[in-house]
Amino acid sequence: MQTPNTGDTSNKESLTNSRVDSLEHAPTSSIALENDRLSIIPEVRDDTSQSAVTKSCLHHGLLHLYMSFPHLSIQYLVSFHNSFPDQQSSRSYNLLLRLAIRHSEFDTAHALIQSMRASRVPEDQTTWKLCVRLLVREGRWPEAYDLVFKLPKFLSRTSSIYDGIPINAWVELLGTVKRRAFQGPRRLRDPGMSTLARYRHVMAQLPKLGVSSMGTPPPQVVYASVAALLQMQEREAARRVTTRFLPLGLKGLGLRLLNLHVAPEPRVCSLKTFYRAILDLQRFRALCPELVPNSTTLFLLLGHLKRVKQCGIIGHNLVLWFRRRWGNSVVSPGVERRLLALAVKEKRVDLVKEWMTCVKSRRKIRWMWSLEREVVDGTVRRQRSLTRDPELRLGKAGKEGLHVNRLVRRASSVLKGEGKGRKAIDCPSLRTEWLIN
Repeated sequence: MQTPNTGDTSNKESLTNSRVDSLEHAPTSSIALENDRLSIIPEVRDDTSQSAVTKSCLHHGLLHLYMSFPHLSIQYLVSFHNSFPDQQSSRSYNLLLRLAIRHSEFDTAHALIQSMRASRVPEDQTTWKLCVRLLVREGRWPEAYDLVFKLPKFLSRTSSIYDGIPINAWVELLGTVKRRAFQGPRRLRDPGMSTLARYRHVMAQLPKLGVSSMGTPPPQVVYASVAALLQMQEREAARRVTTRFLPLGLKGLGLRLLNLHVAPEPRVCSLKTFYRAILDLQRFRALCPELVPNSTTLFLLLGHLKRVKQCGIIGHNLVLWFRRRWGNSVVSPGVERRLLALAVKEKRVDLVKEWMTCVKSRRKIRWMWSLEREVVDGTVRRQRSLTRDPELRLGKAGKEGLHVNRLVRRASSVLKGEGKGRKAIDCPSLRTEWLIN
């Protein structure tokens, strides 16, 4: 089978003949990386020379560093990774590649792929998927499309692969370009999944992957299609897709789809979007009564109130209703912080006092927990496991304490000028109980 290439490979021999031990020895300039396009061939190599436990230590160490405070740069993580060449694995490279793409470090991502090949670390399906994502995010969608359908078909041992093409790699075609890709003296970038014509063309390829038009597609296909439609402002089409598959209960997909619809759009937050999200919540719960909103749903709903004049009292009443209907579990630390921020914005002294007490109490409990772990020498199980799938959102990892400290300082300044703050006022017309059946 002919090796699929997505561009020139003039620098490939110089990179594969010698091991790239650090990014300083790899061509990281934009010109060099443009000339050395991706050529992804998942190769099956014998990777049993090192213990799996030993190699996982480097992966866990990278996660600990990335989620530490203060926040560390991707370049620092790559340097740390290069310091342990004998412990490098596909898992550690995939983690760095995922983080580099998330932070729009495209040159670093290309250099990581080159280093991975020069080090002869085996590439797996996750690497395959991330390479497709890299092409989409940096504005090379046609090349990503060719890459998905021209890869070799010898990794067909998992149930998530149809006709040799992994579904998780195919859904990356429904993504869009990063804004940073348009910066700098580069050629015009392809926006990715931005038109309905391209969306229909990609969805028409599902039968080639073994998914019939009358059958039920995998959950990740439904989720990615709804997210793409919402990104294109095709909300009615997204509602139709959600209404069709929501009653099927595809492995907890219902709540994820609900959170997609109620999530606020960037720079578009108002009472209008807030009421629209509440209406979507009504419709989907009427269609699927067993659908129970969680703290993430409440957090996203509160995001619509950032630019609303009376954001504090509206958010407070909404949280009270959620708590009475679904219990205290819907009030997470993130919900408390967002409510405190809304109260500070409106300068509602009574709400600032209430939610600042909650935030400080959580901080004290967390500090006491950390102290207990230190006393017993870490024998107490951690509340948050770092071995979870790094596909979770880690964009703000390590910055939580910084945001909380800034918010507490702002709340303290409001309390100092308590006489100028707004007094507690009952606003029956702003109550949100009537919004939800």
